[in-house]
Amino acid sequence: MMHSTNPGNDELSILSLLAMLGTAYRDRQPEKYLAFFSEPAFVFGTAIDEKCRGLSEIRAHLERDWAQSASASFTLNAPQVTVSGPFAWVASDCRFDFRTAEGDGSVPGRASFVLQQTGGDWKIQHAHFSAPTPADPGKSF
Repeated sequence: MMHSTNPGNDELSILSLLAMLGTAYRDRQPEKYLAFFSEPAFVFGTAIDEKCRGLSEIRAHLERDWAQSASASFTLNAPQVTVSGPFAWVASDCRFDFRTAEGDGSVPGRASFVLQQTGGDWKIQHAHFSAPTPADPGKSF
């Protein structure tokens, strides 16, 4: 298995991959979006029932999101990338923006990713999107 000896280049590659992932989601391009994931990958979404294992379940989740919205996007805010050999993980605050029949919405969120480099390409093994609970700052519950 090949992996880069230059973590700086890997970080840039991963940030570029995640930017393209966001663009594919916003532009509703399922093939491009799914191409960034390994098989099987696992994705947690923000809704209670959004647990996807494998590309077919991830595709169904995308189709559900897009069927329930006129537009939808997520934007990562200052993602932190850590690379260790052929593995990497990313943690980031994010913002979910969407337009539905009820109107426009914008929700703060969080996202994390686990990636593996295979054959020189980074692929997402796991992604987790969440929205913080509305607890007051300084309170856990």
